[in-house]
Amino acid sequence: MSIGNHDLQGQVASAWVTVLTADDLSATGDAGVAWDIVRPVTVIRVGALVTTVLNGAAVVAFDRRVTTGSDTGRVNGLNAAGDAVITIPTTTAAGKIVYKDVRVDLDPGDQVIAEVTSGATSGAARYFVECVNRDEVAANLSDMVASA
Repeated sequence: MSIGNHDLQGQVASAWVTVLTADDLSATGDAGVAWDIVRPVTVIRVGALVTTVLNGAAVVAFDRRVTTGSDTGRVNGLNAAGDAVITIPTTTAAGKIVYKDVRVDLDPGDQVIAEVTSGATSGAARYFVECVNRDEVAANLSDMVASA
């Protein structure tokens, strides 16, 4: 199935708003960037916009929390295959975008967390997730509860 760019829903930071502070790629661990999933979507691309040239490579995993705010059941790289992991090569210049195409379905109540799993000596980047909406009814989604 082909997906046109007009269908893309790009997200660059927490709560669907751009975070202007770049993540230090020399520090491993969660980047403090979270995307709350509030509708059924298919993630089709993850990546990083380099803001400070890298000295050494960095590896960033886009992890799936199956319950917002909880690491219980956390899935590294969005799925069992770990598809949503990118390697940013050493000396990648500021302004370059390193990305990976994926196809992972997420449901409301999920959360995506960027995590530096292997740090560079120095460098910084901002992260993004691109997705398309999936057709689904709320009654089929266990984390959606209709108000009285």
